[in-house]
Amino acid sequence: MDNDSRFWSRFRLRGKLKLHTILTIFISLIVLCIIAGSGRLSLYLFKTKTVESFAHSRQDTLLQISDSVSDYCKKIELLSVSYADLDYIREQAALPPEERIDLAAFRQSIDSIKQRIDESIFFSDIQYELQIIADNGLSYSSQENHLDTLLGLVDTVWFYHAKKERIDSLWQSNILFKSGEEKTNVISFVNFIKDADGQTSGAILINLDERQLYRIYSQIIGFQSTIYLVDTRGQIASHPTLSMVGRFFYDMKIFNAFFEEQNWAQIKKSGENYLFSKFSSLENPWIVVEEIPMNVITDPLEHISKTIELFTGILLLISLIVAVFFSQRVSLPFEKLARSMEIAGSGDLSVPFVPTGCYESYTMAESSRNFVDRIQSLIEELKVTEREKRTSELEFLQMQINPHFMYNTLFTIRCLVDFGLKDTAREMIDRFSNMLKKVLRIDSSMITIVDNIDYLEDYSFIMVQRFGSLSFTYEIEEGLEHEKILKFVLQPLLENSIYHGFADGVTEDSLISIAFSLFGPDFIEIHVRDNGCGMTEETLNTILDPPCSDDHSHIGLYNVQTKLQLYYEGRARLHIASEAGRGTDIQIIIPRIQNDHEDTDY
Repeated sequence: MDNDSRFWSRFRLRGKLKLHTILTIFISLIVLCIIAGSGRLSLYLFKTKTVESFAHSRQDTLLQISDSVSDYCKKIELLSVSYADLDYIREQAALPPEERIDLAAFRQSIDSIKQRIDESIFFSDIQYELQIIADNGLSYSSQENHLDTLLGLVDTVWFYHAKKERIDSLWQSNILFKSGEEKTNVISFVNFIKDADGQTSGAILINLDERQLYRIYSQIIGFQSTIYLVDTRGQIASHPTLSMVGRFFYDMKIFNAFFEEQNWAQIKKSGENYLFSKFSSLENPWIVVEEIPMNVITDPLEHISKTIELFTGILLLISLIVAVFFSQRVSLPFEKLARSMEIAGSGDLSVPFVPTGCYESYTMAESSRNFVDRIQSLIEELKVTEREKRTSELEFLQMQINPHFMYNTLFTIRCLVDFGLKDTAREMIDRFSNMLKKVLRIDSSMITIVDNIDYLEDYSFIMVQRFGSLSFTYEIEEGLEHEKILKFVLQPLLENSIYHGFADGVTEDSLISIAFSLFGPDFIEIHVRDNGCGMTEETLNTILDPPCSDDHSHIGLYNVQTKLQLYYEGRARLHIASEAGRGTDIQIIIPRIQNDHEDTDY
């Protein structure tokens, strides 16, 4: 019996797989997976190289288009110089405004000059509209129905900027001419007329129908690609689809960031991947952009890709089956270790890891104990880091000032000075300076309600100068004057009421009211109400959603909600009630803060 027992014991022992045997099997399977993975990686690299080679090949096409456009632009610029060098035009533009100008004779003379130039061998193939405008009231348009639009150009921002900077000439995209129901997108080369002192006294415009520019490169466009021209501001100057012309399609900083130092990039648009290529040169006033769907390039490789994916899936399935089978052969020490790890994973990091069994299980138990101890240490460090991050995010949000507000404020001050309203301009500068000083003092997250209202009064004064008869009222329940609330949390709400609540215009009855009152013993209730246009239910349901990358219309409300959640740790509430045509009521409920929470000093 003893011999039989020893025999069966040795037999059972031989039936047990050693750990290194199990590892050998797993390593073999891993090697197989690596082989399959290498094939997929090779395919990926091949795809990447194919896309890169294709993108480089498209640069030749874009160069060809850019050269064609550049040659055409040079011809237009030469045509403009032909008019700008005429002494007759400069002399007429230099006449003083008080001297009577015979517009009919001037326009008849320009018609004759244009006819001679058009019949010349150099410019006979160019279809264009000639326009001339001068500060002394002189004006001409070869298409008389566009004369009103020409006279309105002097009030545009780009025309004002060009005169101020004494620019000699420029290309201006997407001037829209209307004649009855007909609309024409025009690209203009503007040559500015200078007087004897070098001052701009007028301009000569050579206007081209955008479709003429499109026809230059339309023959080169492939049937599966879209090529168009974009100016340096991100506005589309020419596009195969006429409705796209004139759109500000790109934020050029973001657009250039996609490309980095290359002339091509893979960009997702409308849920699909596209290969974007661009080409720019000093001779061409526009950037040539091409879009090609990625599936046009990668579809031929899909058959190979699917075969590799199938092979990889089969190997992974085999690995899974073998892993499940051999995992059940692992000894009891590993099961105990797994149970201990499960308990630790549920949050009880005090669970004991008892070293037992073979060398591997013993070492794993020791390492697991050290690992759990390290996790406990990292959790404590993470809590500290999260608190610091929360503080940093709050301070960042508090420092944000809308750059458009700064620009509009400075522009309003300039206008007040230009109109001689120096006292109002001086007070506006004082108010704006007060706001900046308070924003830059970020040493405290909390200020009193009175200090908040002081900041809002400076802001509302500035907005009244810009928008006219806006009225603001402030109501504070007695005893709450020195209660502390989050710094500058209300200014974005006023801004939202002004820009969106009164988007249809400000009247003498336009009113924004801010009220502070107790909400129970432990909370403060704040109401920001306006009697503006209100909002629809659809807008109300999405107004506090995170803003899209190309939509910043309600980012102020989203930032306010973020600040409240960050600082009050979920105990604050923001609610908006509104109805189209009935105004808007924004309610904020925040917990009261002890007076010794933070000190504020202005």
